[in-house]
Amino acid sequence: MKKLVRFDPAQTYLLEEGLRALIVPVDHPDHDRVSNRQHVTTSIVLKIEANGAFETENTRYCPIHVL
Repeated sequence: MKKLVRFDPAQTYLLEEGLRALIVPVDHPDHDRVSNRQHVTTSIVLKIEANGAFETENTRYCPIHVL
């Protein structure tokens, strides 16, 4: 099962299948490498859903307004 990370859609600058996304996560569990306050680059986006959620190889990302 993929880990779930919520992100702020208002601070998303790139979200396109086949590319890396540039987002600000709000609850990423890797506190050693991710501050949850600054932009991060994800791995390649595999699928984007209509509600703005998307998946990479290891993680499912969900906008903060969607559960």
